[in-house]
Amino acid sequence: MPTSDATPRKPLWRKLLGVVSILVVLIALDVALTLALEPYGTCTDAIMHEYWEDTANGEQFDTLVIGTSVGQYSLNPHCMDNGLLDNAFCISTPIQSFKSSRMVLDTVLKDHPIRRVIVGTTFFSFASDVWPNSNMALTQSLCLGLPFPENAYRYAQLALDKNFVSGVKSLAFFVPFTLNHVDYSPSAVRSNIQRRIECATPMEAEELYDPTSIQLGNGFTSYAGAVNFETINENNLIFERLKYQDSNENNGEMEEFASLCALCQEKGIELIVFMSPKPVVETIGMGDLYPKTMKPIQDIVTSCGGTYLDFNLIKPDVYEPLPEEFWDEGHLNDVGAKRFSPVFAEVVSRIENNEDLSGLFYSYDQWDDYLSSIDTIAYVHFTPKPIEGGFLCEGEAFTGSNCQVEYAYERQEDDGSWTRVKDWSTDPNCTLLDNGYRTANVRIMARQVGAIDPELYRYQTVTFLGN
Repeated sequence: MPTSDATPRKPLWRKLLGVVSILVVLIALDVALTLALEPYGTCTDAIMHEYWEDTANGEQFDTLVIGTSVGQYSLNPHCMDNGLLDNAFCISTPIQSFKSSRMVLDTVLKDHPIRRVIVGTTFFSFASDVWPNSNMALTQSLCLGLPFPENAYRYAQLALDKNFVSGVKSLAFFVPFTLNHVDYSPSAVRSNIQRRIECATPMEAEELYDPTSIQLGNGFTSYAGAVNFETINENNLIFERLKYQDSNENNGEMEEFASLCALCQEKGIELIVFMSPKPVVETIGMGDLYPKTMKPIQDIVTSCGGTYLDFNLIKPDVYEPLPEEFWDEGHLNDVGAKRFSPVFAEVVSRIENNEDLSGLFYSYDQWDDYLSSIDTIAYVHFTPKPIEGGFLCEGEAFTGSNCQVEYAYERQEDDGSWTRVKDWSTDPNCTLLDNGYRTANVRIMARQVGAIDPELYRYQTVTFLGN
């Protein structure tokens, strides 16, 4: 009898079982990696856990603070004598997009009505690309308190977001740890897993994950510590970041912001949008781009019946942030928030009492007046440009338009002492020459003409390549 060499076909059920087995393994691996690598105890996790816990216990809030992390770190409800935020909850999260802000507001409104919305934001929110990592983290945290059908809807919205769907990042939403993860070192992964095991809530884990944070309750947080502007990484400053961007305006975020404001108007919610205080250098460093970008933002808010407050243009006799009141280049620290919060509360109270605030702030049309009001040097730095045998250091000071500045340069010797390589002069530049390959610490100093002592320093390390 003839025999066949053909391999017997596998039954369909065995093929399906094989496919299902592979999918189960992949899903299990995804879950395991997510649990191990996705940070447990982030501020977003802690905020949303606290919110869902409070609302489950029957608490309701009449004021919602949303927007980027500046809203969370700038406002301390315990420092407001008028009780402005006594019944408020803050769901401001790092680099929160305005689409995410609207998603937060929509979610909260399904639980209970909101009387007032406060949006804390900055120039950078309107001049940079949307960051998917923060959106993913916020969506996951929001979904912790929602039923499964709404969870699926929220994730689908995010995965199909027009900002991501055309790129590889849209696929990353199925493997969240690729967007947001701890350091890949064994110690970091071990610590993350340990927090999941030992901490009963994300709020407990946050204290271990970020020990410099100070939880104030109802989503508000402060930070200890202060940034050193003499050694700060300049790449973190807004005006430096903008040099590497093709566009200085994100029209998509402008549209989402307008939609958020319109929603508040539609629901009859009092809307307050505030630009959180920044170090002076962050504002004047952008030059005329700042009023040009922010004026349309103000127009959107006022056209929707809201209140717009730019605390970067508040007059210095009313309030002026100090360099030591920031824990990084863009966020107030605990000391700064305690001093700013009463000012914010007072301004809002005066608004609600229909008082005229035109004398408290410079308008964007008064940009020149704002610049002339600055009577200190906000920041000084130099850019080393290679020349034969060394560098040409091009100095620059950020200050008011009426300030005259002079500069000096010093170089650090091997014994730690400093040698003056260029004496005080209104010329901001200095030539540094050296033989051989070596590094050197150099500092530029700045003071106003007529002063005796330096007002600011900036330290940098340069590398001489030799001949």
